[in-house]
Amino acid sequence: MNSKAVTEFLNIYKRKEEELLSPEQLESKGVFSGEKEFIDFAERDYNTDKHWAFEIKKTVYLVGRFPGSPDRADFSLGKGRSQG
Repeated sequence: MNSKAVTEFLNIYKRKEEELLSPEQLESKGVFSGEKEFIDFAERDYNTDKHWAFEIKKTVYLVGRFPGSPDRADFSLGKGRSQG
């Protein structure tokens, strides 16, 4: 029985289970053994919050005037806050 991550990987990349690399072909001792375990390992790592990651607190938006648009400022630069 494959995990959800392995099943999704096989579907997305149109691969068959027998095409996955064996433990002899892909291994990191004590971490994963074979491509199935690697996929699960990568999925767990991807969903782990990193202590070194940071949240973007502010965003900047740019507004320009295109030919034929109503008379407005040709250019403005504004600051906004992230959503969330």
